[in-house]
Amino acid sequence: MKFKNCVFVLFIFACLFKIKAQQLPVSYQLGEQYHDRYKYSKLLAISEDGHGGTILVRSYYTGMVLKPKGYFIEHYNKDLELIAEYNYKLKGPYFVNAFVNNGQLHMLLLEYNTKKESYDYVVHKSAINNFDFTQQTILSIPSKEVAIPLDHNYYDRKFSSLFTSSVFFNEAKTAFVISAQFKAEREEKHIIYLFDTSLNKLMERDFSREIEEKIYGFEHMVISADHERVYLVGKAFFRKKRFQTTDRRFQYELVQMSKNGLKTQFFDAAGKFSESLKPLLLDDKLLCVGFYADRKDNRYNGLAYFDIDPHELTVNTKKYHPFSQQFMEDKYGRSEKLEVKNLIFKNLSVNSENEILYNAEEYFVTSGMQDG
Repeated sequence: MKFKNCVFVLFIFACLFKIKAQQLPVSYQLGEQYHDRYKYSKLLAISEDGHGGTILVRSYYTGMVLKPKGYFIEHYNKDLELIAEYNYKLKGPYFVNAFVNNGQLHMLLLEYNTKKESYDYVVHKSAINNFDFTQQTILSIPSKEVAIPLDHNYYDRKFSSLFTSSVFFNEAKTAFVISAQFKAEREEKHIIYLFDTSLNKLMERDFSREIEEKIYGFEHMVISADHERVYLVGKAFFRKKRFQTTDRRFQYELVQMSKNGLKTQFFDAAGKFSESLKPLLLDDKLLCVGFYADRKDNRYNGLAYFDIDPHELTVNTKKYHPFSQQFMEDKYGRSEKLEVKNLIFKNLSVNSENEILYNAEEYFVTSGMQDG
């Protein structure tokens, strides 16, 4: 398989930093305008219904002091016509994700069970042609209640000393991973679970031994087509109490979960710090691609590419593509300080010519002071 690295670099940064008026082979269709009874709402999930239609799940807020009151569900057909809507008045649980499987809408929620003193992952499911929800608890973890049990911010992790959990779906939404860190009888535990979207638990692996030296904050997940191997990539934060000013407190690691257990692999080389790595499965190849920096700050010096053995996790190929001087001048002009910094990963895809397209957003930070 051939990866055209030059085109890779040029395409990414054309998308990231340069906007051109051009004709794109994209068509769009606007549906009929409907009166929205809930002015204050937040779109949580969009799912295909299996027949060309779409289901939207929103949380809505009402009252003099806006508070969440429940979930508003809308079902559109393939012609963008609203064919059903439902107000699911449910308050309290943390919304995780929603998906459609076998003609049923599944809403995965995390809620605290005060009677059992546990965090329960509960699926609320209903047929999409006649909304009538039932509940099924798929996982229960004993724990005291904490302020933020579900971590949505994968780029700025704040680990609770009692309980913290993250959930990752594969792109096709055929399976999902629950990563849970908690205390059990004064012992720190980290368990990783794999479920399919028929709510069958496929795997459960104890990751506790690994967190004796590092705490893991996963960011991305891919899974093999047979659901027998799961790959998680994220930051491993070192538990050292003292660091030198030149030390980095974390490194990116790849974790494989399979029927044979767990394996880990890290990527950083001397003077090369990985940033925003994401795994990608292409046929029989496992890749990790992202940015890299030459020091521990928010600067980025280029693109990183790792070809990994999907079974042993050994690194077959490691490549670093620095940003060219010409590109930096095209972006910033002939400035003395030519630095790419403050990037947030957005998406990763592969086109028909097997070129990897890596998309990120550059943000700008300003600071100021105000009296009073």
